[in-house]
Amino acid sequence: MDVVDAVGHGNSFLTQPHTMRNFRSEHPIRDRKYRHWQATMSTKMAAEAREEAKRILKEHVVAPLDKDVLKGGAALVRGYEEGLTRH
Repeated sequence: MDVVDAVGHGNSFLTQPHTMRNFRSEHPIRDRKYRHWQATMSTKMAAEAREEAKRILKEHVVAPLDKDVLKGGAALVRGYEEGLTRH
């Protein structure tokens, strides 16, 4: 029986012996900075992940919404506010 079939819908692969035997070799981190580094459960890795998340949040730029989307959103809010004042 295949591991996917054994787990089924809504269950976890973490309880499967196959996962425990293979998880370290199957999930290397694929990042230019850590190209040859295998994933390990360490405080160093957690600290580096935290710093990477901070960098992404600081540098990420969200594209502005289309003007039609903004107008539609404003119309929805206006309609909601008008509905509140009627009652």
